[in-house]
Amino acid sequence: MERFFIEGPQSVSGNVVISGSKNSALPIICASLLTKREVILNNIPIITDVVDLLNILKYLNVNHKFIDNTLLIDSSNIEYNDLIMFEITKIRASYYLMGVFLSLFKKCVIKHPGGCKIGARPIDYHIRAFEKIGFNVLKDDDIYSITLNELKDSKIHFIKKSVGATINTMLASVLNNINVVIENPSLEPEVLDVIGFLNEIGFNINIEMNNIIINNSYKIKEELKYKIISDRVECATFVIMALLCGNLIIENVDIEYISNYITPLINANANIRIIDNKLYVDKSDVNPFDIHVSEYPGFATDIQPLFCTLFSLTNGVSKIFDSIFENRFLVCNELNKMGSKIKINQNEVLIEGVEKLFGTDIAATDLRASAALLIASIAADGKTIISNFSYIHRGYENIYEKLRLIGLKFDYELDK
Repeated sequence: MERFFIEGPQSVSGNVVISGSKNSALPIICASLLTKREVILNNIPIITDVVDLLNILKYLNVNHKFIDNTLLIDSSNIEYNDLIMFEITKIRASYYLMGVFLSLFKKCVIKHPGGCKIGARPIDYHIRAFEKIGFNVLKDDDIYSITLNELKDSKIHFIKKSVGATINTMLASVLNNINVVIENPSLEPEVLDVIGFLNEIGFNINIEMNNIIINNSYKIKEELKYKIISDRVECATFVIMALLCGNLIIENVDIEYISNYITPLINANANIRIIDNKLYVDKSDVNPFDIHVSEYPGFATDIQPLFCTLFSLTNGVSKIFDSIFENRFLVCNELNKMGSKIKINQNEVLIEGVEKLFGTDIAATDLRASAALLIASIAADGKTIISNFSYIHRGYENIYEKLRLIGLKFDYELDK
C-alpha cells in the first residue's frame, strides 16, 4: 500500500483532462473477447484495475498492446481456463468474464470476485439470470461452477437495478442464439456504453420502454473499433476540488451524463460554466442541500463520498441518504478526525459544515474514499498523511501527474 503526504491548504488552477471511464473500460474489455479477433479500444484509462484485468487475460492466451490510451486486444487464440487465479479476487469486474465464458465456452469455473470492501456485494442477480437462460450453477465455498443445461428464450426481471447483472446477462446471451428481455435493467451511462459497443461490433440489442431486448441475430463486423465515454466520477472529483480549492478547466467531459450532480451544484450557488465538452469551475461558497442516492439518472453512490467532503466545508447542514452499500459512509469517520461534524445513522449522514479542516493521520478505506480524503487534505490546514492511498490508482489515471499539473505539492511513499 501507499502513503500520501501533503501540507495544506493549497490552491489548484489550470486544466485537467478527464480519462476514460473505469466502469466502461472493464466490461468492454471483457466484451471484446466475444469477437475472437483484434479489437481497437480508444480512451482506455491505464489504471490498476485495467492492468489487473489484462493480466487475467494472459492466462487465456489473449494478447494486448497499449499505444497511449488506445488498447489493441487480440483474442483470436483465446483458450478456456478456470478463473481461479489470485488476480480474480483483486477486482470486482472480473465477474464479467462469467458472462463472456458462458457465451464462448458454455461453462465457467470462477472464484468469487474481489473489489473494494464497501459492504455486502452478492452476485445472486447474476446467478439467477444465468439459470434463467439455461445454465446450472453450483457454489462450493468461494468457487462457482457453471455448466450448460438447456438454452432458452427468457424474460428476466431484476427486483433492483444492477449494473453488473445487467451487463453480465447481455454478455452471457449474445452468442447463445436466444432472445432475452431484461426488465428493470440498469441504464447507467456505462451500461449504455457497453450496449453501444456490442451493437458497434455486430450484435443486436435495443432498449424499448426501459427494457433491454437482446435479439439472437448478429454478425461480427470486419472493422472493430470503439471509443468509450469519459469517467463521470473522476470529473466530479475535480469539480469538488475546484469548488473548495481554486479554479479548474475540466476537459473531455460527457456533459449529458453529469447533470445529476452538476445541476444541484449550480442550483446551490456553485460557479460552474459549461462550454462544449468543458467545465469551467471556480471556488464557490456552495449552499447546503440534501442528497438521496439512487440509480441513474439519480445521484450516484460512487460520487457521494466526494460530497461528504464538500458538505464538511459548506456553511449549513446537509443530509445524505445512501442505502446502496452499507459501508459507503466509512469515509466519514476519517473526515471527522480532520474536524468534520458528521453524524452517521445507519444509511443516513447529517453533515454540519465547519470553517476549517485540520491535517492529521487518516486512512483510505476504498477507491472513492481515497478521492474524498485527497480533496479534504488539499483544503485542510496543516500536514495530512493518508494511508492505504494505493486505492486511488484503481480508478484515477496518472493522478500524481494531474495533481502536479494543477499546482499541487505533495509526496508519497510505499508503506513499510
